[in-house]
Amino acid sequence: MRPLGVQRYGPGGRVWPARGFWNNATIYYLDLIDQQRSLASTPFHKLLAADPPPVRKPVSPWNVLADQILPGIDVMRQAVERCRAKMRCLRVLNAATRLEQQDVAVTGLADLGLSEEETTDPFTGQPLLIKRLPDGWLI
Repeated sequence: MRPLGVQRYGPGGRVWPARGFWNNATIYYLDLIDQQRSLASTPFHKLLAADPPPVRKPVSPWNVLADQILPGIDVMRQAVERCRAKMRCLRVLNAATRLEQQDVAVTGLADLGLSEEETTDPFTGQPLLIKRLPDGWLI
């Protein structure tokens, strides 16, 4: 993502009087990407609870271009976490169905034999909710 972003900045820094501003904007963009990379391993519910520390913004009229990347990164992260939540729900459903087919009573997540990470809602950090209804499982 970093090389593509720097390449997409275009020819603005090729004009000598604007070179310093353009370099500042490029450095700011790279700092934003580094910050987002460092936050990638942070659980999503913790990111929702606290704002990341601000990145130092140098003087440049082209900082607006770098600021446009953050909404896209946020939307992408939310989509990834929605997929992660769905996959965890499917994993719980599969485990509950498998145990039910083996005539094992399932009363909660602890009966499924899954790890805590596999049964945690990425948006809240709380365990997934599971309930047996007459027509199937509700997770």
